[in-house]
Amino acid sequence: MTKRVEIKQKVGRKSKYRPSYCEKLIEYFSIPKTREVEEPYMTKNGNLGKTVKIYPNPPPTFAGFAASIFTTDVTLQTWKKEHPEFLLSWGIAKNLQHDFIVANTMTGLAPASFAKFMMQNNHGWSEKTETKTETKIVLTSSEIENLSVDQVAEELRNLLN
Repeated sequence: MTKRVEIKQKVGRKSKYRPSYCEKLIEYFSIPKTREVEEPYMTKNGNLGKTVKIYPNPPPTFAGFAASIFTTDVTLQTWKKEHPEFLLSWGIAKNLQHDFIVANTMTGLAPASFAKFMMQNNHGWSEKTETKTETKIVLTSSEIENLSVDQVAEELRNLLN
């Protein structure tokens, strides 16, 4: 008697992942931080002049990369889990994005509020606030006289906890 072995096939579409996406991801995030634009202007004597202005490039995003290869950012998240080489490229791209945002903000080309939003939501930055708590303990001498040293220490521990 022969045993039948059933082979289960995976359900769903075949993955669109390609190893070349690792390099493409890094290339996508390696864009120049700024661009130069020649802008015409009129001089005081009526001549036409040109000036070069520097503008920040739009920051590269993972959603933008996903769209460029006709997929979604959810798919990219799956590829990170399934392909270690893609996870490495993701980390490099994230570092490039971090540098891009900080550099354009520090040079005044990008608004600080946008940089703060991006860094908090995509790079683990957080705003830290310090809180200072003060407790004022007032004991009259008549109250202290009736307590032992151990009782005063116990009362202080209770108040501070």
